[in-house]
Amino acid sequence: MITKIRDLDDNQLWKVVISKHKSMRSLDQNEYYWELITQLANDIGHTKDEMHQLMTFKFLTTKKIVNGEKIFTIKSTSKLNSKEFTEYIDNIKSWAKEYVGFNFGDNYEN
Repeated sequence: MITKIRDLDDNQLWKVVISKHKSMRSLDQNEYYWELITQLANDIGHTKDEMHQLMTFKFLTTKKIVNGEKIFTIKSTSKLNSKEFTEYIDNIKSWAKEYVGFNFGDNYEN
C-alpha cells in the first residue's frame, strides 16, 4: 500500500481514505431474513413488507433531538454489516418467540 501511495503523481491532488473493512451481510443472510419475515408475517396476519417495516421500526430505530423536537430515524437493513445483521435477526427471533409465541424452528447458524 505504501508503494502505491509513493507512486502517485505529485502534480495531482489526491484524497486517500483508509478505514476498517466491515463485511456486509451475505446473500445467504438476506435470503434467510426474508424467509423468517415471510413466515412470521403469515403467522400473525401481515404482509412480508409490513412485517419488515414493523421489525425495522422496532429494532433499528434511533431517536435524536433536533431543535427540541424528537426525530426518529430507521437504519436500513442494507446498511448493516454481517454482525449487525445477525444481531438484528436474533432480536427478531427472540421477540417472536417471547411476545408472539412463534418459533422459527430452524437450525440456521448466522
